[in-house]
Amino acid sequence: MASPQKSEAQKLLDKIHEQYLSEKQEIPEGFYTISQWREMWGVARSSVERYIEFALKNKLMEMRRFKIVTKGRYCTVAHYKATR
Repeated sequence: MASPQKSEAQKLLDKIHEQYLSEKQEIPEGFYTISQWREMWGVARSSVERYIEFALKNKLMEMRRFKIVTKGRYCTVAHYKATR
């Protein structure tokens, strides 16, 4: 019995997936996730979210999204950095 061959569509998807996984981004110094800010500040996550929202509105922080591995999969996660 002949082994099944990959379709052209599957080959294309494999190529896209391979390149997608290779594009992991380096996080610049000073950018942290909400969870990392929570650990540094020692307050509840809901408080961190409120503080960061206030800081973004008042231009005390900036937000950038980076593609990272989290919980074993690639996803885009917001990171925050103090601007002043």
